[in-house]
Amino acid sequence: MTQKQAKVDSPLPAVLPLDGASLALQRMRWFFLILLALWAFVAMMLPITLFWFTANPASLSLLVTISPPAYIFYRVACYLFPRSRAT
Repeated sequence: MTQKQAKVDSPLPAVLPLDGASLALQRMRWFFLILLALWAFVAMMLPITLFWFTANPASLSLLVTISPPAYIFYRVACYLFPRSRAT
């Protein structure tokens, strides 16, 4: 009385179980992405907040601090979404 399971051909790849090392690597990647997002948020909000409280235009010079996280976001986006070879 054994039932045979029908094999389903799927175009999607099979989900592989994660071992300890790859799970730790995935957690580190998510941690880095969250840390990068927080860094970018603080880099944008700090000069605006300082300008709001001090009304000193020199505080807007801190807007340059958005450059490093913006470049890292650019590199991550280029890796995750590569350009098409046709264009």
